[in-house]
Amino acid sequence: MTHLNLAESLSVLPLPDTLQHEVRYLFTDVDDTLTWQGKLPSQTLLALEQLAAAGIQVIPVTGACAGWCDCMVRTWPVTAVIGENGAFWMQKNAQGQIETHYRLAEPLRTRQFQQLCEIQQQLLKRYPFARATADQAYRETDIAWTFASSITIHPMKLNNLDRLWKPQVCMRVSVLFISTPGAATMTKPPPPLPGWKLRENQLNTG
Repeated sequence: MTHLNLAESLSVLPLPDTLQHEVRYLFTDVDDTLTWQGKLPSQTLLALEQLAAAGIQVIPVTGACAGWCDCMVRTWPVTAVIGENGAFWMQKNAQGQIETHYRLAEPLRTRQFQQLCEIQQQLLKRYPFARATADQAYRETDIAWTFASSITIHPMKLNNLDRLWKPQVCMRVSVLFISTPGAATMTKPPPPLPGWKLRENQLNTG
């Protein structure tokens, strides 16, 4: 199914001819919203340029790592980028230099990220089917991992993750996406653990 076919298959409400208030800012998701099948279509880039020319400031909001966000704010016609699930935002200053603004102050942010990295190493040792994502080296506030494509595992087996929980760190975990030959299967999420918030297979300090 192509991007256009998918859009045509959905029930989409028509846009109004006029808006009651002037639009100044547009916040948008990135993956499979601005991008499609891992790429940024030329139509999307043109639309971003047209929005900028119309005076509408576009701000992508994403769970992507700081490295990807830096690339977006440097190369896309956007005003700023909110990254790693809200832990920071990046924007160009008047001199064209990239400035990063963090939700948490430096001492706390560094301490929590170190704790998360320790937890990630424990997870990788305990669950050999998991591995850190390829972009982990470019993350500043959270950790992320993927699961081996040929493994079948019941979510309840992950319940002992609560042993790694530390009250001073905000942790998030969600459903597991397990890929099998020829198909992708989404398993049911495990019961919420004490102090944990549901979020896309990531642990985050923001």
